[in-house]
Amino acid sequence: MVSLSSLWSAIPPVVAAVWALFALLVLVAVFFVLRAERRPYVAAGQQGAWLAVRLATLPIVAVALAAVIGVSRQVSGMEALAVFYGMLLTVAPLLYFGLHMVIARLAGLRAGQGMSLAAVGLAILLAPAFAAVPAQIAGFAAQHGWSKFETGRAEITQPAHSLAAAGRHLLPAGEELWSQHWRADAGVRSVEGMEVPPYGEVVAPGGQPFRSFGSWICRDRMDLHVTWPASMGETTLTVRWRDASGRLKASQLRIARPASEPAPMAAQWTAEGVVLPVRPPRIAASTAWPKPAGNLEYFTTLNAWEPHESPQDFCLPRPYRSARPVGGIALRIEHRGGEPLRAEFPRPAD
Repeated sequence: MVSLSSLWSAIPPVVAAVWALFALLVLVAVFFVLRAERRPYVAAGQQGAWLAVRLATLPIVAVALAAVIGVSRQVSGMEALAVFYGMLLTVAPLLYFGLHMVIARLAGLRAGQGMSLAAVGLAILLAPAFAAVPAQIAGFAAQHGWSKFETGRAEITQPAHSLAAAGRHLLPAGEELWSQHWRADAGVRSVEGMEVPPYGEVVAPGGQPFRSFGSWICRDRMDLHVTWPASMGETTLTVRWRDASGRLKASQLRIARPASEPAPMAAQWTAEGVVLPVRPPRIAASTAWPKPAGNLEYFTTLNAWEPHESPQDFCLPRPYRSARPVGGIALRIEHRGGEPLRAEFPRPAD
């Protein structure tokens, strides 16, 4: 189970700061609104009644939402959505305002005062929700600006990744792929992004750590895996990463032709799953369900992680294991200036 602390730590620091400032401003605004709302009730000697109604607002919201959700869950199919929205626009307002009026009367206030308190409470609940959208946009814009500023100040240093494995592979149609596994040193805390000639800067959306680029480069924890068409030639990556102290650094990794001879690529099928000699990004791989007639043209991309897989592994797992039967696996590697390279590896018949 994902904890709240892990979710918060995954938010980029500038975005987190904007959200913290937004939450503080909301609390300050709510304080002054409630203070202004309370003043006439204090003057009339009804502050206790006002407090009783105001404290009941959140429980009333919970009751109204529980009624809407509880009834809509009793309906299946698309009708459940219609029931949900229908009750949200009819029953929920009746419960919300009606219960405020009842509690106001029980507390010694007029029904109109209960309606007024209900309206102000609803505004206090909805205003931050509407303001959260521009706040989120501002947070991501600030993070993008800070990332650009940091990129220019990154310290150029020796690579924090060492080449652990490399190979040349021939696809069934004869195209050649190069593979590299760059193992991260223990001091690498995160991989922020990289520059990939001739594509330029590669960053994840929202200032998140680097995940993958196209069908060529991906991250498994802090390690990097490269699956590169030989026809695209050699190039040099500039990787931006943070050390244990959080300092941003930059170093270069060379994509070059491995010294070994090319070998035909083959899939190794076992009872546990399938193993390929390359680890491209998950987006480059797809699987096929077995068909009675042996037809494997319907492939499903690996857009969902299996329960046993690490959410920090954005590469094709080795081995790839699935809870569903897998009749074959396919690769689709983009190729600059040409058609994508595709290879299919059906599971042998038992």
